[in-house]
Amino acid sequence: MKTAIISLKNEYGLKGGVLKVIAMDCPWDNNEPWKRPAVIVVPGGAYCFVSKREGEPVATEFLAKGFQTFILDYA
Repeated sequence: MKTAIISLKNEYGLKGGVLKVIAMDCPWDNNEPWKRPAVIVVPGGAYCFVSKREGEPVATEFLAKGFQTFILDYA
């Protein structure tokens, strides 16, 4: 599994926000390209806060089902 955190403020000059990536490594050793479906999880919180229970737990469930996952923290 690979993880990365991308600051939207630093990378794109936005007021704030973070994109967290939770992605699966390719399980095969051959050189063929391997594509997986992707999902962006946007946890709720009414712009005041971001719910922790609606972010990473949801993303890891999608990851277990074969999706590359991204969590958008907009606060």
